[in-house]
Amino acid sequence: MKCIYVPCKDLSEAEKISLDLLEKKLVICVNIFPQVRSLYLWKKKIEKSDETLFIAKTKNNLVNKAVNRIKQTHSYETPEILILSAEIRSKRITDWVNEELGE
Repeated sequence: MKCIYVPCKDLSEAEKISLDLLEKKLVICVNIFPQVRSLYLWKKKIEKSDETLFIAKTKNNLVNKAVNRIKQTHSYETPEILILSAEIRSKRITDWVNEELGE
């Protein structure tokens, strides 16, 4: 399983992208963190902004399609999309993922 970590400009955008991914059956579940404070380097300066973060979980074979869809719908010029590997430790969760997203 892969987790896709994506900061967004606000809650509305995070929900819009998340619902799109779920409707297209590209992810099994999304967790949205409505307010995170981001500090980052941009054009040689330290910047600060409030963002909304989501983490979407998907099967390994769907991660590229999900990432492409995020890139198509995200408002940022350069969206940060991180792919994290995760292990499923429960047969019930594995069964749920396979039932919803296919084997």
